[in-house]
Amino acid sequence: MSITDSLPIPDAGPRHRIRPWMAVCAALFAVAWGGNEFTPLLVMYRQEDEMTPLVLDVLLGAYVLGIVPALILGGPLSDRFGRRPFFLPAPLVAVAGSVLLALGASSPTVLFAGRVLSGVALGWLWRWGLPG
Repeated sequence: MSITDSLPIPDAGPRHRIRPWMAVCAALFAVAWGGNEFTPLLVMYRQEDEMTPLVLDVLLGAYVLGIVPALILGGPLSDRFGRRPFFLPAPLVAVAGSVLLALGASSPTVLFAGRVLSGVALGWLWRWGLPG
């Protein structure tokens, strides 16, 4: 018998698991980031990619095309099916929108799709995911 056989092994249990509130904070951060990452880049799109003010306005409006239906439909659907089924996909949709924004920096069509997804994600999280 060695000395190490008699030493207690510390329980690594709950301290190393992600607490539920931490997962919710990460989800909120992902969706909020996705909704706000685009606006500071407008100047760059205008100067570097030479997008017209009309194209930039349309891209800003694409966000509204995603968020408004999510907010309007969110109340009745979350009352019927619960909050959780709609909260869970919101961060994934936000990440998909962010990926499109990152990959399509010079393509207004891809930026448009990314902005719509960012709006949908924020609408889902705001209305479907949060109580109220």
